[in-house]
Amino acid sequence: MSPEKNAHLSKLKGPRNLTDRMYERIQKAITGLALKTGEEIQEVKLAQQLGTSVTPVREALHRLVGDGLIVREPNKRPRVIVLTEQEINDLYDLRGALESFGSSLAAQNVKPSDIESLRDLQKKGEGYHRAGMIEEYKAYNDQFHESILSLSGNKLLVQMMKTINNKNRLCVSSIVMIPGRSQQAIEEHRKLISALEKRDPRGAQETMRGHIQLAKEAFLKSYREEVLKRKTTVV
Repeated sequence: MSPEKNAHLSKLKGPRNLTDRMYERIQKAITGLALKTGEEIQEVKLAQQLGTSVTPVREALHRLVGDGLIVREPNKRPRVIVLTEQEINDLYDLRGALESFGSSLAAQNVKPSDIESLRDLQKKGEGYHRAGMIEEYKAYNDQFHESILSLSGNKLLVQMMKTINNKNRLCVSSIVMIPGRSQQAIEEHRKLISALEKRDPRGAQETMRGHIQLAKEAFLKSYREEVLKRKTTVV
């Protein structure tokens, strides 16, 4: 087992019978790719790794089925989802629509103090990128996008994004491993901050839409290459 998987699935400290703690740990293991897409989950073994009984693990997995991160089929072990190309297209198209709209609203609401906070966050993200601190970079990326949505002032929009964030994080964990994509994303984030600072709703909207589109294209290219590799290996 890799060090990353050990970190995500090590035994919990403190009370061990809380389903929400199991849920959080397994969720992070999936979105962080410690549990790979398509991987079968042995509930007893997973419970042993986490230092708990099987019942809360099963309850957590049931919640993750509801989140769309785990699949359960009759007479089979639960397994981590495998996104299809159509699902990836749908996810990024929805993100593009929601986040570009949110960016337009944010440009109308943003204050100088908000720009200062975004620049501070951006500086941290660039530092994480230069240092190769992948987990910290992913956390920065999450926070950056969540900050833009928060500035929109539209609570329903924020809630809608939360419903797709787990699958989104699953994709981001793969995207950050694509050579050059993180640097490109950093530059796109800078442009977005600039559009927000100018209080330019259309510019912010189009910058975010382009940012999501480029991420989608990079991910799909990597996805197709991986599918082709697996087919070639099987042959």
